Amino acid sequence: MSPKSRSADKPPVLAIAGLGLLGGSIALGARQRGLAGTIVAIGRKPDDLAAARDAGLVDRWTTDLAEGIAGADIVVLCQPVEVIVHELSEVLRLAKPGAIVTDVGSTKTDIVRAAETSEAANFVGSHPMAGSDRVGWRNASADLFSGASAWVTTTDRTDLAVAARVGNLWESLGCRVIHSSPQRHDRMVALLSHAPHLAAVALIDQIYHEGEDAAILRLLCGPGLRDTTRVAKGSPELWQQICRQNSEAVSGVLRDVGDRFHRLATMIEDDDAVSLHDILERARDLRKRLD
Repeated sequence: MSPKSRSADKPPVLAIAGLGLLGGSIALGARQRGLAGTIVAIGRKPDDLAAARDAGLVDRWTTDLAEGIAGADIVVLCQPVEVIVHELSEVLRLAKPGAIVTDVGSTKTDIVRAAETSEAANFVGSHPMAGSDRVGWRNASADLFSGASAWVTTTDRTDLAVAARVGNLWESLGCRVIHSSPQRHDRMVALLSHAPHLAAVALIDQIYHEGEDAAILRLLCGPGLRDTTRVAKGSPELWQQICRQNSEAVSGVLRDVGDRFHRLATMIEDDDAVSLHDILERARDLRKRLD
């Protein structure tokens, strides 16, 4: 059942917990596409929530979790992963029968485990691969998810009808949906998202430790460095949480990538032109296929 498959006289109520960039973009996208009749924001900052309502982003707001979830047909948790894990059992207890509950957390194993501990059948974890180096609902876009991939995670305990509804929600917002186990998701996002971010951080940190003047660096750095390290401008607090929540997968991928850096350095030191050409060619060809 899609988020829109309700009677015309009772459009769905969408509750969004955590009205940042992703939550705000869900609200805008749902509004623009007619996916919800009423949009409720749940958060901790009354002034910010009131401003979002005044801007037309949401219809109602509250700092009370129970009040925000009551009556909602769709609940999307957009808080940091640690907050989602901590509050999930209470959210599932408060959600009305028949409501679907999902999240946008960038790691899934701990979240899904917390949901299954509560034995709630109406939760399916998800993760839209969309974002920006800008934060907050004021930078939200109705088209943030257009063309993005969204993971919908399933286990042998997942209600596949609920998973289909969650998938329909993301498709309605413009995403391509990928169904996966939580563990495969965490390894893949560590490889495709978390490690690239940390590689950018490592490169910028190396530049920092070179001790060169920032004004000179601004003059000298070109689009290659800027493009490669753009993501390093992301929130340190958010990325600290991501690394802690997905520590096993992230550390494993970083060690594997570190081994490849070591091999590259050895090829260059040994003037192994054949091996160096092979890896450069392989990387070029796969990168072209990604486009």
